[in-house]
Amino acid sequence: MVEIYVKLAQGRVARATFRTFGCSACIAASSIATELLPGRDAPPGAAEIDSALGGLPSDKRYCADLVAEAARRAFSPASG
Repeated sequence: MVEIYVKLAQGRVARATFRTFGCSACIAASSIATELLPGRDAPPGAAEIDSALGGLPSDKRYCADLVAEAARRAFSPASG
């Protein structure tokens, strides 16, 4: 389970936090996403998260996908 929380100010992320229950790769991806989010007006994609981590093992790349989706939903919670 990955939850990303963002505080928006003037359409940009002022603060980002996360709550993740999962493997260490999901936790690392969530953490790096909160580092990438401040100042942005759109969430990072899975490739950007994976790259920022220096590349995840192939069997853990789904973690970047999960975190990217959680970040996308944080920007538009009504689409849930």
